[in-house]
Amino acid sequence: MSTLLATRIVAVFYVLVSVLGLIQLFRPRRMPFPVVAAAMGGVAVLHLAVLVARGMAAGGLPLTNVADDLSLFAFVAASVSAAVSCRGQVPQLAALSSFIVAGLMTVSFVGGHEVHLPPGQRSGWLPVHIATAFLGNALFMMAGLTALVYLVQERRLKARGTRFRPRGSDRLPPLETLDHLTVRFIQFGFPMLTLGLLTGVIYAKQVLGTFWVWDPRNTLSLLIWLLYALLLHFRLTIGWRGRKLALLTVVGVVASLISMVGMNLAAVGVHGKDFLL
Repeated sequence: MSTLLATRIVAVFYVLVSVLGLIQLFRPRRMPFPVVAAAMGGVAVLHLAVLVARGMAAGGLPLTNVADDLSLFAFVAASVSAAVSCRGQVPQLAALSSFIVAGLMTVSFVGGHEVHLPPGQRSGWLPVHIATAFLGNALFMMAGLTALVYLVQERRLKARGTRFRPRGSDRLPPLETLDHLTVRFIQFGFPMLTLGLLTGVIYAKQVLGTFWVWDPRNTLSLLIWLLYALLLHFRLTIGWRGRKLALLTVVGVVASLISMVGMNLAAVGVHGKDFLL
């Protein structure tokens, strides 16, 4: 079996997990919360085995095209969401993240040509850059999904006594818990993204001969970093919390996904040219 076929089989499993997640969100009594997290973790283990085989076939870090890029980030996001959801504070995170992971794997079908690594990608800085950047983005994704749950819960509490009541929202965590977790995810994700940017700068110098290239993805990544830096600053200095923090966190996650998916598919900048960075 080729690694390309194996990756697509993993994508099908992720889609099945997203179906379980949909049932969990709208029929929580029929689907216990640990089920989706366990299923996500199980598929992530299988995905890891496929990535290892893909790396052996490519001769290094499996990141040779759009499909590899999205597949690798989907694995990181699935692993983080499964681990976080197992703690139980926001069990809905596994279900929500399953939609994003399944979407990333489905979009990756536009790529998939199995090629060997270009010489420029054999630098030792590339794995460090990818690991820190992807982990930071995965933690920000968890922050965004937690903020989304916060907004739903806030709407639910305001809707008490009215006919509107989001289905399945009776099991959502308290607003204080959601707000705290959103900030915690940002606090852990921000240093990772910072390291991702710094190692990317070093790697760019090795490959392109310049520390920074103002391509769309680099620019958007820098703006996202500034957004989360401001969120942390306002939270720590003036105790900023609540709806504004949640909304801006969701905006940051949407921008991150656009940066990762949209820019690569459009093949713009250095990230879209043989994945130099």
